[in-house]
Amino acid sequence: MASALFAIETAILDAYCREEGIPLSALFGGEPTPVETDLTIPILPAEKAAERAVSATERGYKHLKVKTGTDVTADVERVSAVAEAAPNVALKVDANQGWTPKETAQFAEELASRGVDLELIEQPVPATDIAGLAQARDRVDLPIAADEAVFTPADAIQVVREGAADVINAKLGKSGPLAVGDIAAIAEGADLELMIGCMLESAVGIHTSAHVVAGIGSFDYIDLDGNRLLESDIVDADGPIHDISGPGHGVTPSE
Repeated sequence: MASALFAIETAILDAYCREEGIPLSALFGGEPTPVETDLTIPILPAEKAAERAVSATERGYKHLKVKTGTDVTADVERVSAVAEAAPNVALKVDANQGWTPKETAQFAEELASRGVDLELIEQPVPATDIAGLAQARDRVDLPIAADEAVFTPADAIQVVREGAADVINAKLGKSGPLAVGDIAAIAEGADLELMIGCMLESAVGIHTSAHVVAGIGSFDYIDLDGNRLLESDIVDADGPIHDISGPGHGVTPSE
């Protein structure tokens, strides 16, 4: 349902903007400035994850997100290996609901003891466990991001009321472009940081999200790498910079 809403809203907004000759970002109050994304390192053995990190830095990425949430010990080794292989890169981790509050604290403490710095930990506990998310936040000295816990503006309000997160990760694939604007306003009003994420999407979805980022202008973390993880896409592009010039979402398929 959420993906269908995303597709329908994107098609309508893109058609309107192309007819008017304006970038989609203008609907959200901004200019279509280039947007820089991180790149995700999947759950791999530590050595393979480190190789991915080196490859990413060679392609210009300055921010990486490492998938975790399986075995805490293996997670620590994977993130430590990435940090060693790419020492000048900003790291965040995504536990994908895989830990308990206790395991979240164990992970954070072990990385801190190794001198590994993180920007944030994303959705460490199950999405429905808002109390557990708040407990995880209380137990670690790192920003906690709510992802799967927030699909709607009402979800964002609940996270704010429960003091469950420092960051809200909004995704057009979860909520659609218009609701993301509302979620962003709620986060800003509560003095929470904002992250934008994605699913595995083509350049159409990613560029639409990038226009929302450029338009709203208050996102602190950018995770729009979905099309960079595909074997092929409708446009030929690589690297951390999304060029979103042109009317609408700006995507013209490669021939």
